[in-house]
Amino acid sequence: MPSIDLGRAERITETAGSQGRLLENTEDPRASAGALRTEALIRLQFPGYKDGRAYSQARILRDDMDFGGDIRAEGEVLPDQIVHMRRCGFSSAIVAEEHVEAALEALRSTGARYQRGVCDGASILDRRRAARAVGRAA
Repeated sequence: MPSIDLGRAERITETAGSQGRLLENTEDPRASAGALRTEALIRLQFPGYKDGRAYSQARILRDDMDFGGDIRAEGEVLPDQIVHMRRCGFSSAIVAEEHVEAALEALRSTGARYQRGVCDGASILDRRRAARAVGRAA
């Protein structure tokens, strides 16, 4: 199955295989914090489209543990989940061949957000507050 770089919204030529550390979706990343910090790739599982525990794991890795490596989504990854995955801290995903183009289109078509995400930069609210602050300072 092909891999997608969620930051650049493009296909990755290498495949996931068994590289990196697989973290079961029942595991708390904080329990293995020392070992996980040295990993370049952590693979998080989506055993079904209704199981979202990997979103929480990704947020813990990025926000609480400051993990800077690749966090890859694997399993039942659907195009309509891909943008939320990126916002939670995933940097790549393994996607079924028939979903690749829809997933890439979803990533390319997303604009500004009202809520802050891990990798989205300033939210609409942040931008409005900054503009008001500049107006008051002038």
